[in-house]
Formats: sequence, structure tokens, C-alpha cells
Amino acid sequence: MAVDIQEYARVLAEAVLNGDPNWSAFALENVIDDDHRRAALYRAVDPLIMLENEVALRAMRDDIEPLCELLDMGNLASLVGNKPPQSPRLRNAVRESLRRIDALGLPCADTVCIRHFGGQYFSYAQAAELDAMADLARDNRSSVLLAAALSTASQLVNSIGKQFAQPLRPRDKSGEPKRHVVKKIIAERGLSPRAIFMDYVRRYEALPIVRRDHVAIRADFREVLANPPFKPSVVYADPPYTRDHYSRFYHSLETIALGDAPSITRSNLGGGGVQSRGGYRAGRHQSPFCIKSEAPAAFSALFAGIAALNVPLVLSYSGYDPSMEARPRVMALDAVVGLARQHFDDVQVEQLATLEHMKLNRTSLNKATKGTTEVLLLCR
Repeated sequence: MAVDIQEYARVLAEAVLNGDPNWSAFALENVIDDDHRRAALYRAVDPLIMLENEVALRAMRDDIEPLCELLDMGNLASLVGNKPPQSPRLRNAVRESLRRIDALGLPCADTVCIRHFGGQYFSYAQAAELDAMADLARDNRSSVLLAAALSTASQLVNSIGKQFAQPLRPRDKSGEPKRHVVKKIIAERGLSPRAIFMDYVRRYEALPIVRRDHVAIRADFREVLANPPFKPSVVYADPPYTRDHYSRFYHSLETIALGDAPSITRSNLGGGGVQSRGGYRAGRHQSPFCIKSEAPAAFSALFAGIAALNVPLVLSYSGYDPSMEARPRVMALDAVVGLARQHFDDVQVEQLATLEHMKLNRTSLNKATKGTTEVLLLCR
């Protein structure tokens, strides 16, 4: 039984644990070739694809400004109510693509990658491909195909740290194009979503699935502990330990997994009238483990719920050495251990000295890993 509050995590767990005997990579190739909706999505966004290809070629010839303007525009969804692009060509390409998307008559969720993430985290061609992959997976209710689409998005994403917290800025603070970033953007936006998707389908297909009666649940941990579908023999818990909410870094995966078309949150800029540059989905989950005032109660609820089931707990946490300037923990390890001992008779702390947490890929956030090795709390 796997439990997580985020749908993308549930989908990945379902795919890994149960697989999908109804699909194979071989059978999928023909289905993709005959996917009329995929072709329609490409045609709809073709004006922007053509323009994007043109400005990429110009950037490779050292004419970087047109590409920077395309990236500065953000996503199509954020243009609603905002000023249109200054470039007439870009403005016309946006207008025509939006007209064609509307003419498809599809639910907004079926074009969410194009409208929310295209031009910002992916090229428009990649975004159209991702929409087609996700739509195919949802039509067939296949966790493996949807998991492969999520894995593809994670590999393709054009951002800092290969996650969805912050798209790349093509200019420095003075407004000058960042040439090294432009090269990275062009290289990553030239990757083939289909090739990556098929590779992940094969990887999921190759997993050794022994049985298919595992359960993957999207729910708050407290709900499941109060009413589990079956009694576990042991619980492994891996809660967040810093103030960084996972939902900020994986909001795009959550949107793809849910298959919806959420509103975009507003930033504090412009009196709260500007949509967030990261394109965060409104109402994204805020984990109590990441909030200093709520974390003690969350840990107490976790410990109490597992103790009530009368089963052992293995809790993954991380030590913290303030002298190393690592990311501070919301709760100190000693405080977590103290709470655990209020609910369990025997609490042992094991430090895995050979394993170090690889936190965020951005140096300023990651800092030193020394002194932040993984710790396991063994509670009985």
C-alpha cells in the first residue's frame, strides 16, 4: 500500500507496483502513429512551433533577442488579461494558435500542457506531444502510460534544477541575454518527447511485477491511518523535513496527472494582479510537515495513527549540522525523536553514514550535504 497526498506520486506508485498488462511498447507505436488528436494538437499550435523553430535558428546564428522575447512572454494561459507581446509576428502567432486551439472544441484539460507550460517549460511542439500522451493515457485509464508521460515531462523540462519551481530566465539583471542559458534552452527543446516516452514505457514494462493487487492511494495520511484498506505489517514514512513544499517543484506533474485545467496563482508583484512566473496551480497542497507551526501536530498525528495500528514504523528523516549551512530542518531531529517516544516504547535512531540526501539541484538551495546524512527512526 502506497499513500501520498499528490496524484502524480500515486500514479507513479501504481505504475511501479502493479504495472499494466494491457499495453506494450510494441503495440503503442502503431497507436501513436494513428492518433488523430495528436496531429490536431500539432496543427493547432503550428504557428508558434514554426516561429519557435525560426527564432532558435536565429539564436544559433547569434541573433538571440527574438528567442528571449518568446521566452519572456511566459505561457499562453498567463496572457489572459495581460499585455500581448510587442512583436507583431509573435502576437499574430499567439492569436492564431489560440484561435485554432479553441476551434478544436476540446476540454481545457486536454490542451493544458500547451497553454500552461508551452514556451515556458517546454517547446510548443513538446507541449503538444505531452498533451497527446497524457490524453491517451487517461482515455485508456493506464497508470503506466501516464507515469511514462510524467517521466517524459521530468526529463524534458527546461528549468533550473530540472523541476517546475522556476522557469529559466533568458536575460540577466541588466537585460542582457544569457548566452549559456540560450544554448541549454535550444538543446533541451530539440529533444524528442516520443523517443523519451517510448523509452520510459519500455522501462516500466520491464519492471518485475510479481503480483497486481497492490494499492496506491491519494489521500491525507491521517485519513488512511484512521481507516486503512487493510492492516499493514510495517509502515515506512518519508515526510518532508524542510520548508520547501514538494508541490511547488512538481505542480506541473500534478496538473498532468489530475487531468484538469487549474487557475494560476497570483504573485505579489503588481499588487497581486500578475500571475506567478512559475505557473503554479491554484490551491496546490501545502504540507503541514513543511510549516513550523504545524509540523509538531503532524508528526504527533503520524505517530499516534501508526501506534494505534500496533505495527512498527520506519521513519526516514535527515540530520542537520548548523555549522555546514545546510537547509534548516522544520523540526530538529531530537524533537522528532521526543515525539516518537511519546507513542512508542522503543525508538532507535540509525544513521546511514554512506547515504547523503541529494536535495535540490540548485547550489544556493542545496549547500553542503555533509552533516545531513539520512537518519532512520525505528519505532516499535
